[in-house]
Amino acid sequence: MEFSDDAIVGTTLQGVVTSWNPAAERMYGYSAKQMIGRSGRILAYPGRADQMYVVLARTAAGQVVEHLELDHVRKDGTVVRVSLTVAPIRDEDGVIVGSSAVARDVTEQRRAFEVAARMAAIVENSDDAIIGSTLERIITSWNPAAERMFGYSSEEIVGKSASLLTPQDRADESVTILARIGAGQHVEHLETTGVRQDGTLFPVSLTASPIRDPDGVIVGTSAIVRDMTKEMLHQQEIVERRPRRPHLVGWPSGGHIADRRDHQKDVPGINVGHADIHRQRGAIAVPPRELQIQSTGPSPGV
Repeated sequence: MEFSDDAIVGTTLQGVVTSWNPAAERMYGYSAKQMIGRSGRILAYPGRADQMYVVLARTAAGQVVEHLELDHVRKDGTVVRVSLTVAPIRDEDGVIVGSSAVARDVTEQRRAFEVAARMAAIVENSDDAIIGSTLERIITSWNPAAERMFGYSSEEIVGKSASLLTPQDRADESVTILARIGAGQHVEHLETTGVRQDGTLFPVSLTASPIRDPDGVIVGTSAIVRDMTKEMLHQQEIVERRPRRPHLVGWPSGGHIADRRDHQKDVPGINVGHADIHRQRGAIAVPPRELQIQSTGPSPGV
């Protein structure tokens, strides 16, 4: 009891504290002198004191309560999440006279679990494919969006090589990405190409980050893949809707310009002293700065 990292607290069947080890003092902030003889309900979260009496009723009936998670309140008012195991205390005749509770602080574990649960929900509901793999490119995790995007189910692809997802002519690109990940670098918004299960190619944007073990050693890669097909089609539509511009191919001597679409037909130039730009069949002629030409022949000095 003295050297345990868990709080160990003895109480009567009415919940009065009879023993209080050093770990309980560290966990809750009360000394043994402050707690022994007082009701354990002082540790109960507001409005939940009845939980203690439910547990005491079960131990009075000879039951053992294992790994019950509760919120307790420290002396300073902060809340601590504990995993509680409670067993009956019997006298020499086997009569139950109290309870012994072992409380373990699981605040950090609970917080980590909640973070992991939120992350899992994000991964499961993401519209982007989120793929985990080893440094040898063996796929270790595969979310539903990856299944929709590439066509492989999790059962079909986990344990297989990620090379199935990239064209053969981009093998060098994969080697470069792995080298950067192995060096602890991130790859962001790399525009590349993916391969679906049916062999079709499609444009993707790839972001990859290192996966580290508890010691900080890089053990794998986490990749987020976004299908860029719709974006590419949208950009193509914008380009196709733009008005077509003329093709300026030159400004030859003699006051004429040539337009490839007019099959080198002459277009009148600009007379001296005028800033007009003459057009013929959509061709636009923009003379170089300070260049003056005559429509009847070359200018002096040109």
